[in-house]
Amino acid sequence: MREETIIPPGVLSAAEKEMAAFVCAVNQLLGSELGQRAAEYWLEILDEADWSFNEQDQKWRLITIAAASRLTSGTGIEFA
Repeated sequence: MREETIIPPGVLSAAEKEMAAFVCAVNQLLGSELGQRAAEYWLEILDEADWSFNEQDQKWRLITIAAASRLTSGTGIEFA
């Protein structure tokens, strides 16, 4: 059974903003189907992350980078 995590104020808002910006960009550049997949990957990586919400650096950008990497590896998309 997973231990319950208490999320400090402001943390969830920062995560939502980061994820929304990522998904919006993918939607605009690659379409809604890949945008949906990007959102799923972002949430999966967040769930897999092994770090504390008490850290100063919330690492949202690292989750976004990992989700983008997973998205591109599964689709054959290449960025120059």
